[in-house]
Amino acid sequence: SINSSDEASDVEGAEEDRSWALPQSDADFAKWAGQHEREALEILGFSMMLNGREIGAGNGLAVKTFFLEDAVLKAWRVAPHNGTYSYPKGVWSKWGEAAKQAGCLSEEAAREKLPLVIDKLEQVEDMRRKDMDQHHSEPPTSSCSPLCQKEARCKECNEVRSSESHAFQLGMVEESRQEIARILKNLPTAPQVTPAAARVVPGEEAKKPQSKSSKKKQHRKAKRLQGVGGKDGEDSN
Repeated sequence: SINSSDEASDVEGAEEDRSWALPQSDADFAKWAGQHEREALEILGFSMMLNGREIGAGNGLAVKTFFLEDAVLKAWRVAPHNGTYSYPKGVWSKWGEAAKQAGCLSEEAAREKLPLVIDKLEQVEDMRRKDMDQHHSEPPTSSCSPLCQKEARCKECNEVRSSESHAFQLGMVEESRQEIARILKNLPTAPQVTPAAARVVPGEEAKKPQSKSSKKKQHRKAKRLQGVGGKDGEDSN
C-alpha cells in the first residue's frame, strides 16, 4: 500500500478528505470516492442515522462542505488519537472499524456482504488514484520553512500537504480492503449441497416418468404373460 497505518504520524494533522458531497460530474473523482466509501460502510452495517435522523448536511455533515464531522466517528466508536479523530485511520486501515465490523459478521452474512464491500473499496481506490493523477500529476516539492510546511501557509506547501493526505487516505483504504479480503478468504469452506432433484434415496433408483407408448407396451406384455400363465395352468391339470 502507499502508506501504512504505522506511518500515520508522517501525515498527522494533515487535512483529511472526509467529504461526502454528491458528485456533480464524472470527473469529481474525490466525491465519487466518498460516495463509494459510504456505500461500503452501509453494506457492513454502519448506521447512517444520527440524532434520530439520517446523516446529512447539518446532521453529521458540515453544511457547506459535507465534511464528515467527529460526532459521526464517535457514534461509530472510533477511538481518538491524541484527542483527534481520524476518518481514514479510525474507520479504514487494517485495524479500523470497517475491518473490525467485517470480522464480526456471521459466516452467512460475510459470504454475502464482503465481496460487495471489496468491490466498493476497489472503486474507492480507483477514484482516489484518478483524483491524485488529476491534481497531483507530479509530486510537489517545497523548500519553505518547517513552520510554513506544517501549517501549509503558501500554495506550494498546501499542495504538498494535500498530496500527502490523499496518498495516506488511499493507503488506509487499501489496507482495509486487504484485511477484509483476508477475512473472506479464511472463512470455512462452504459445504457442497446436492440439489433436491438430483438426490437418490438409498436402495431406490431415480424414477423417470413413463411415456404413453411405453405404458401401452408394458400393458400388452402383461396381457401376453397372463395368457401364457393360463395355458400352463390348464396343461398342468
